[in-house]
Amino acid sequence: TPSVECYTHAIGACSQAGQWAKLLELYDEMQHHGLPLPRVACNAAVLALGKTGRATRALELFRWMDAGASTTNSEVSSSSSSSSRRGSGDEGRGRDDATASLGVDTSSFNAALIACVEGQLYGTAMELVQTMRERQVNLNALSYTAAIAAAQKAGDLPAAVRLLEEMSARPELYPSSGRRDGQVGAGGSGS
Repeated sequence: TPSVECYTHAIGACSQAGQWAKLLELYDEMQHHGLPLPRVACNAAVLALGKTGRATRALELFRWMDAGASTTNSEVSSSSSSSSRRGSGDEGRGRDDATASLGVDTSSFNAALIACVEGQLYGTAMELVQTMRERQVNLNALSYTAAIAAAQKAGDLPAAVRLLEEMSARPELYPSSGRRDGQVGAGGSGS
């Protein structure tokens, strides 16, 4: 059986290539082999589930992670049918230490937000943003972009504008553009 590290790198490669089905296959293989699921692999699976039209499953996995992975990783499968869930008990033994510290971070929330956008779950996306604020989880540029996209898809212009204004008030979210203050961008009169 390949190591957790090998699976994690392969899952990362699938994510970068947008190969969502293969990513989920590898995730399920990790479960089948009883390997602990690192947060990065779970985040990628949440994103892949959202990208493949299974936002509800993505949010189930996110909530499992958010609960501190208090259940074994064999209880949350990326497969779309509930009959594919494993959980005879043998698969989960000895892995509590490996999954107990799973939890969620900004990347986890971002994957869930993107799943909400893909699944048109606007209300859930706004709840996730609120939860991030309440827990003081850093909202980064991707967090705002996904939340704005959810508001846009729901036709909630005031929320989209409010989020954009909030994002604009955080200059640390923007990479250096190389422009000096007062300079106008491409094609402008200040060049």
